[in-house]
Amino acid sequence: MTRVEILIASLVVLLVAAIGYYFFLGVPFRSRGEIAGFDKLTARVDEAAASGRIAPGLEAPVCQAGTPTHIAELAQDVLRGKPALECTSELQPALALAGPVAIVDVDNKQIDSINDTVPDPLRAPSLGAAATIAFIHCSKRKTGSYGFFRDAYAQECNVLFVAAKGPSDMQILGLAFFRASAPEKIDTRFSFFGDIVADRPDFDMRYYVISRFAGGAEPENPSATR
Repeated sequence: MTRVEILIASLVVLLVAAIGYYFFLGVPFRSRGEIAGFDKLTARVDEAAASGRIAPGLEAPVCQAGTPTHIAELAQDVLRGKPALECTSELQPALALAGPVAIVDVDNKQIDSINDTVPDPLRAPSLGAAATIAFIHCSKRKTGSYGFFRDAYAQECNVLFVAAKGPSDMQILGLAFFRASAPEKIDTRFSFFGDIVADRPDFDMRYYVISRFAGGAEPENPSATR
C-alpha cells in the first residue's frame, strides 16, 4: 500500500471508532455547547412523568403554589422553564442515588458548569453513561427595590433528579429547591441604573447533588435552602 492509501485507511478506522463511541458510549462532555438531542432527552423525561414512572414515596406529596401540584407535573414544569417552586422535603430524593451523574442546564440546553466540579469517580463521562441525570432550571423573582429604576431579584432554582436506566425507561426520583438572594442594600453613589440579580446558588446545588450519592465527598459549611 502506498502512504496515501495507508493514511486513508487509518482515517477510516478512526472515523468508524468515533461513530461507535458516539452510539454506544454517548457523546463525551465538552465544556460548553448545546447538547445534541436535547429535545429528545427532555421528551423522554416528560414521557416518564406523564406515564407515572416516579420513585416510590413520591406519589402522594404535593407542592402548594396556588394549586396543588404533584411531582410529575413539577418535573414537566422544570423542563418547560416555568418559575422554580419551593416544595416540601418530602419531594426530595429519599434514598442514595446511583452514580455516575450528569448535570444538565435546562435553560441553556447544555451540560451545566457544576458538572465540571463533580469528583471524577462520581461524574459520568457522557450523558449516555449516566445512571442519574440532574436537571437544573433557574428563574429570577423580584424581592425588593433599591429606589428608582433599580430592583432586586433572587435566583431560585429547581434540581430535578431522574434515573436514566435505558433508552425508554427513565424514572423521576425527586426535586429540590435552592435560592440565592440579592443584597438588601447596595452603594448607589457610583451607579444609578440597572437591576441587581443574585448569582445562581451553585455552591449549594453542587453540595446537595454530591451529597445525594453514597460516598460522595461533601464540601464544608453547606447553606442550601431545602
